[in-house]
Amino acid sequence: MRRLAILVVVLLAVSTVATLGTSTATAQGENKAQAGELAPSFSVDTLKNRTVTLSDYQGKVLVLEFFASWCPHCKDQASELRMVRENFSSENVGLLSIESSPGVPIENARNFKSEYGGDWPFAKAPSVASDYGVEGYPTVFIVSPDGYIDFRSSGAVPANVLNSIVVDILKPTAPSENRPENRPENQAEITNVIIDVGISPENAGGIVGTSLEIKKNGAPLFTYRVKSNPGYEFENWSGKAVPENQRSSRTLKIVPGPGTKVTANFAPLENEQAGNMPGGETPSGPFGAFGLASFVLGAVVAGCLGVLGGYLAWGRKRTGSEES
Repeated sequence: MRRLAILVVVLLAVSTVATLGTSTATAQGENKAQAGELAPSFSVDTLKNRTVTLSDYQGKVLVLEFFASWCPHCKDQASELRMVRENFSSENVGLLSIESSPGVPIENARNFKSEYGGDWPFAKAPSVASDYGVEGYPTVFIVSPDGYIDFRSSGAVPANVLNSIVVDILKPTAPSENRPENRPENQAEITNVIIDVGISPENAGGIVGTSLEIKKNGAPLFTYRVKSNPGYEFENWSGKAVPENQRSSRTLKIVPGPGTKVTANFAPLENEQAGNMPGGETPSGPFGAFGLASFVLGAVVAGCLGVLGGYLAWGRKRTGSEES
C-alpha cells in the first residue's frame, strides 16, 4: 500500500493565519482530485511560452497552486509561496501557479506575476483547474515525486505548513541544514502545534489521504482517511481530541491543539482468527474445497440412507401386522 506520510503539521501564528482565506471559484470542477490519488496529468503553456507537463516534475515534489488574478487571498498565498521557494532547491521542489478563472485576459496573469509572484512558472489554464476539481481560490496541491497527491488545501496555506509537508515527503533526502524546522527562526513555531497519527496494530492499515482547510476563524481543520490491510478491518479512532460522532468513521476531521495525538485502531477479521485466508478464500488442504464438497456429499448420502432405512422398517412392520 502506498504511504501517505503527513503526520506533521501546524505551526500557525494566529496573526498570520487570520489573514488567509479563500475566494469562491466562478466555475467548479466536476471531479475533485483528492489526497492519496494519482494527480491528473496536464500540459500547459507558461507565460513565457514554454510547455510544462506533470511528467516534467517526476522525481520532485511539486507545489501546484490554482489562483485567480482578481482574488485578494491569492496575493497572500503568493507571498507564502515565495518563502517556500526560498527554503528549497529547484532540484528537489518545483512550483507552478495556474491562473484558473475563465474569461480573464492572460495579461491579468502577467500583471499578477509581475507584482506578487516569484521566479517559478506561471500559466493560464482553467481546464486544468476543472480536471483537479478546484472550487475556490487559492487551492494548493502538493504532488509527491511518484505522482500522487499528498496534500490538498481549501484556501490559502501558510508557508510553515507547506514547508513541513514538503520536508516530510523529502525525508531523508533533504539536507538537514535546509530543512525549515532546523532554522532558528522557525523552531518555536514548528513545535507549537503537531498532530501525531498512529496505527494500531502496526501494519494493520494506514493513511490513504489527508487534506487541510483553513477555517474562517483561522483554525486548521485536517481530514484523514484510513484504509485497512488484508486480514483487518477498521475499528475506531481513539484519542482525547477525537469527536465522539467520528470515532467509528474511516474519515476523521480534527482541529489540532498542542501535542494532539490520535490513533486509528484496526481489528483482525473473524475469518482470519478462524484460520481462513484473507479475502474470504477457502483454504487448501483436507479442509479445502474438496473436503467441503466431500462432507456435503456424505451428509446427503447419509440422509438418503436414513430415509430409505426408515421406509423399509415401516414396510416390514406393516407386513407383519397384516399377516397376524
